[in-house]
Amino acid sequence: LTSIIIPNSVTSIGVYVFENCASLTSVSFEADSLCSSISGAAFLDSGLTSIIIPNSVTSIGVYVFKNCASLTSVSFEADSLCESIDTEAFQNTAIVSMIIPASVTSIASGALSTSSLTSVIFSCVSSASINSDAFTSSGLESITLPPAAYYDGSVSTTAMVCPCSAGTYS
Repeated sequence: LTSIIIPNSVTSIGVYVFENCASLTSVSFEADSLCSSISGAAFLDSGLTSIIIPNSVTSIGVYVFKNCASLTSVSFEADSLCESIDTEAFQNTAIVSMIIPASVTSIASGALSTSSLTSVIFSCVSSASINSDAFTSSGLESITLPPAAYYDGSVSTTAMVCPCSAGTYS
């Protein structure tokens, strides 16, 4: 199995469903997807290289893309409903930059803990609460936070950028 198209009638991607599918490099969703969640470890240790998360997804579970070493690109469809990115969801991937949708209100511990990550951008209207360990072991050089976002952690960077009014960060 190298690629799969998820039918728009699928409402959830189950726990461990594509775990260890090293040859799976491509997953796409049919238009007007009804998928509301991608459950824990669904793509753990798979060979994914990129994914576009449908706007219907409200949660990304624990370890969903963990250890997907070839995963370089993750994007969210416009008008995303995603509210949470759970523990270590994108840990040990090859993602360099990520734009977090305004709908995300919670980012858990280690969610974006990947050494290749250098940039994270939040929408100016985001009110995300970001766990202090969300970026542990990342190479984060730049984080863009809006006024309503809260992050009580630290990153090894002086490039805390906010084109909006000042956000809360340390």
